Amino acid sequence: MIQKQSTTNFLITGAGGQLGQCIASIEKDYSWFRFFYADKQELDITDMDSLKAYFQNHTVNYVMNFAAITDVDLAEKNDRLNYQVNVSGVKNLVLQCKKFSAKLIHLSTDYVFDGLKSTPYEEHDSVAPINSYGQAKQLAEDIILNSSIEAIIIRTSWVFSPFGRNFVKVILSLLDKQKQLSINNTQTGCPTYGIDLANFIMKVVSNPHQVKHKVYHFANQGSTTWFEFGKKIIELMGMSSEVSVLPVKKNLTVAKRPEYSVLDTSRIKKDFQFEPISWKIALEKCINLIRNVAY
Repeated sequence: MIQKQSTTNFLITGAGGQLGQCIASIEKDYSWFRFFYADKQELDITDMDSLKAYFQNHTVNYVMNFAAITDVDLAEKNDRLNYQVNVSGVKNLVLQCKKFSAKLIHLSTDYVFDGLKSTPYEEHDSVAPINSYGQAKQLAEDIILNSSIEAIIIRTSWVFSPFGRNFVKVILSLLDKQKQLSINNTQTGCPTYGIDLANFIMKVVSNPHQVKHKVYHFANQGSTTWFEFGKKIIELMGMSSEVSVLPVKKNLTVAKRPEYSVLDTSRIKKDFQFEPISWKIALEKCINLIRNVAY
C-alpha cells in the first residue's frame, strides 16, 4: 500500500556505507524531512523488480544514491560487478526516478579525471578516467546528464568519517598494531569529511531554488598527499614521536590513480554560499568523534 505523503521523503540507497551513516548522524537537524534508509539487503539497485516494488510502495521525492562499488582495485579486478552496480544500477534508478517524478542526488568522484592538470579541476573540465572505477562513474554521469530527470551530480574525493571503512579508520587501526607505516606519497587530492558532505547535500535539497548547475564539486579546503594526510592523523593522535612514517614513491595498487585530482569548489560557494572548512580542522573533528565511539 502506498504511503500518504506528509513531507518530503528521501530514499538513501547504500545506507549502510559511511555517507549513509553520516546522513543518519545529522538527521535530527532535519526533522521536517522523512528518511528511508535502504542497504543492499533491503534494496538492490541492480534488481529492477526490487526497485519497482520499492517505488510502488513508498512515496519517494528524492533519491540520494550512495550505493556503489567504491573499492577502486576491486572495480579493476571485477569489471562486471563494477559496471553492474556503478552503471546499470544508476540507469535503473534513473528510470524509476523518471517514472515516479523523483529527484536524484548522485555521488561521483575525482577519479573521472586523468590527473594531468596542475591546477584544481573545475566542473566543466573534460573527463578522462584512467581506471575502470572512474570509467564506470563517468558512464553513470552521462546516463544522468542525458536523462530528463531532475538530478544533481556531486563529485567528491578522499571521503573520511567516523563511520565505515576509510583512510582515517584504517590508519587508526594500524596504529594499534605497528609503529612504522608506509604511505603513498604520489597522489595529491582533497580529503572530504563525510559529515560536512552530508550537511552540504542537505543544504542543496533544502534550497532547490539555488541549484543552478547539474554538476558540483565538494571537498574540504586545502590539498595534500596521502602521506601528509597520514602524518596529520598520527600527529592529532599524539603519536608523532612513537610512530615513524615512510613515504612510498611508487603506486603499488592494482588500478592506476590520477596523480593530481584536486577539486575546485568555487561553484558551491557561489551558488549555495557554502564554504567548507579546511580538511585539517575537519580531520580533528572526526578524530574527536571517533575517540568517543567504538570503531
